[in-house]
Amino acid sequence: MDLGHGWVKAMTGDRRVLFPALMAPADTAAVADWGDVDGDRPVLINGAPKWIGEPARWHDGAPLWSRDKAQDADSVEMVLVALAALQLAGPVRVAIGLPLGWWATHRAELAMAWKGRSAVVRWPGQEPLRPVIEDVLVLPQGIAAASLLATSTYPPGPWLVVDVGYRTTEYVLAIKEPSGQLRYNTSKAGSVELGMARVWTQVADELSREARAPFTAAEVEGRDEVFVRGRSWPLADRIARASENLTVHLRRSLAPILDDALLKARGVLLVGGGAGALAAHWPEALLPADPQWANAEAYWAALVTRPDGK
Repeated sequence: MDLGHGWVKAMTGDRRVLFPALMAPADTAAVADWGDVDGDRPVLINGAPKWIGEPARWHDGAPLWSRDKAQDADSVEMVLVALAALQLAGPVRVAIGLPLGWWATHRAELAMAWKGRSAVVRWPGQEPLRPVIEDVLVLPQGIAAASLLATSTYPPGPWLVVDVGYRTTEYVLAIKEPSGQLRYNTSKAGSVELGMARVWTQVADELSREARAPFTAAEVEGRDEVFVRGRSWPLADRIARASENLTVHLRRSLAPILDDALLKARGVLLVGGGAGALAAHWPEALLPADPQWANAEAYWAALVTRPDGK
């Protein structure tokens, strides 16, 4: 499971779920009053109704923003909700990632804090399920996604892998040997506090000024247009400008850290939810087939190949 600040990506075998990492409490009385009227229905978590994913966007839902996922109740609830969306119940082993900058100091705490956590979750139209987190394998983001380089698509040489998330961007210099083996330069790996949140915040701020109506990042994220007093406000150009701005800031942030490694890399592999938006402004960058799922697929592969969870 890739529990991002922007999106939740979860998979088991050939089943996948993807939804915005947004959560908001639902008004029990209001939900009951609407009865069987068509529309969004809340998810029940231990009987408490909550808006999850896209419906939460229209109910002032907040993204998962806490760094301390081990102690963040919303984060563990979102994991359990995603497991239920995958139709999983009972003991479940979970593989998840942490940003490179937090992984070494927080992985053991996270695994211990989440082990044994459970909830009765009922998605609309689904019977209640009670997933139980049996064990947690915590992997480093970015390095996990770099395993894509092991495929024959990418020739030997030094590669920079850049994992563009919602809040942070992970980077790692990986060297692919002619044998196919991957080595990582740990002095050229880490996290920077730049991500797609910057894009959506810039778009929202710009739109708020021009349209003279308040917009939040969540209200413009993923939208082609919004409306103010009946007038359409297209967002494509604003998103492109903000994405270019993020790309410039990201490259400037990485340049002193990577020194000349960025210049001497055989290529730049962009992964993560923001990869597509930045690729248009990073000419030498390559995109895998499905960059948003790169981490989740790597976590799943690690879970399958490490049955003891170590």
